[in-house]
Amino acid sequence: MNFTVGLPIRRVGADQSFADPSFVRDAILFAEEAGFWGFTAPDHIVAPRTWAEAGGGEEWIDPFALLGFAAGITTRIRLITHTIVLPYRTPFAVAKAVASLDHLSGGRMVFGCGSGYLREEFEILGVPFEERGERADEALRFVTACWAADGDVELDGSFHSIHGARVAPRPAQRPRPPIWIGGNSMRAVRRTVEFGDCWTPFDITDDQMREGLARAVELGRPVELAAPLGRVQQGDEVVARADALRTLGASYLKCGFGGRTPVAWFENARWFTKELLE
Repeated sequence: MNFTVGLPIRRVGADQSFADPSFVRDAILFAEEAGFWGFTAPDHIVAPRTWAEAGGGEEWIDPFALLGFAAGITTRIRLITHTIVLPYRTPFAVAKAVASLDHLSGGRMVFGCGSGYLREEFEILGVPFEERGERADEALRFVTACWAADGDVELDGSFHSIHGARVAPRPAQRPRPPIWIGGNSMRAVRRTVEFGDCWTPFDITDDQMREGLARAVELGRPVELAAPLGRVQQGDEVVARADALRTLGASYLKCGFGGRTPVAWFENARWFTKELLE
């Protein structure tokens, strides 16, 4: 079983030091030294106030900047975009950013992406919310085409087109970095079967995860599952929950740690490490 960990997102009223570069550095180094398989970086360009005040999150470090920082201070841990919201980003910029990080990190990138869900964010960024599924599918075709092309990319779509041009560098991993598809819907499962390797749902029931894995087989092939373990605190029935998710079929467990301060966060992280990683 492989475990991934993400930084706490600074929420309204939360301790400001969670965004301090020294905490970010120490948390990433801890994750690698503790034996976590991967480090995740989330994606929202803007945080609408009503959503942030309801608990969605107020301050997000740009995922490519965060993973570039992580790549420079680590040597082993996988670097995971979890998850890039594809519809409001150009696929050419995404392909270049992921490939550049894969090249510079020695082939440690995992490309996690999804279609998004936050209507207010799409409206602020000027992208039609209703088109997000189609835009995500097309973006995946363009991103993978950019990575595969040995030279110029030639491709037309409904939203993008490229001819007589190339997007470089190519990723270090061949034929491409692993692709994780985020989302709870059966459309996300279908997108994983068509384009990816691993389905990574968020807040979801065990029955829904079983349904998604079965649906992938119906659609043509099994896929891996990255299951959410949630924000762990000492005293949680985390070992039993991890065993249950392993039995369900998860290949990866995604976790964060509770705590209202960095000190409390590290206490929970060290407890988790002793319980499950040592």
